[in-house]
Amino acid sequence: MEPLQRIVCEWCHGQNPPEARSCISCGAQLNVKNLVSDSGWREVPRLRDMAEVKFGNSVCQVDGEIVPVADIALTHGDAIFFEHRVLLWKDPSIHLGVMSLSGGIKRLLSGMPFVISVASGEGRIAFSRDATGELVVMPLYPDIELDVREHQ
Repeated sequence: MEPLQRIVCEWCHGQNPPEARSCISCGAQLNVKNLVSDSGWREVPRLRDMAEVKFGNSVCQVDGEIVPVADIALTHGDAIFFEHRVLLWKDPSIHLGVMSLSGGIKRLLSGMPFVISVASGEGRIAFSRDATGELVVMPLYPDIELDVREHQ
């Protein structure tokens, strides 16, 4: 039996098949040296056009570099949540719902959303902002929390 070969992502340390060009966990290009600043911060590797990121049994493909689009092939059993204003299009087989958040008055006064949309089902759905920017993929493992600025 041949030994199983894997490429380890330098960014998230995910295990990837040898034929992969980008990490299946975070989308970073494989075999790319990460830059570290004097203060110890690493620059996030830029996602290349048409990079694929897998989560659960679903796949997200990132299209475009100036105004990126996240095109997701959602499978049964997986779900995603998002701000309603970033929805670009969806297949009729994708079901949409809402997840209410606590602290409605505080969120309203600070300009943050107080209703988050949830998509589930089997099919394709796409997201994009109406502005230039970049898409950053952060793999989150169980019991991990990520704090981000509002509207990011």
